[in-house]
Amino acid sequence: MLGPLSRGHEIVFLHVNRDLIEAGGDLGNAYAFHHDKLDIDVLFLEWRWAIDGRNTTPCGIKGHICDLHRQTKLPT
Repeated sequence: MLGPLSRGHEIVFLHVNRDLIEAGGDLGNAYAFHHDKLDIDVLFLEWRWAIDGRNTTPCGIKGHICDLHRQTKLPT
């Protein structure tokens, strides 16, 4: 990812900071989050895998993030 950054591009996640909101994980200012419309040059999609203790536990448990649940609800 250094190539795009070194050319002046910015990487922005197109959602709220779920790690902070849902699991209390503060990543500092390592990433930018934006949930409104943006002028986008490239869209990179990420597939979520099951991660024990993060997204394989029941909702509401400390450290749980619903990213895998949201992904599996997407229409195919």
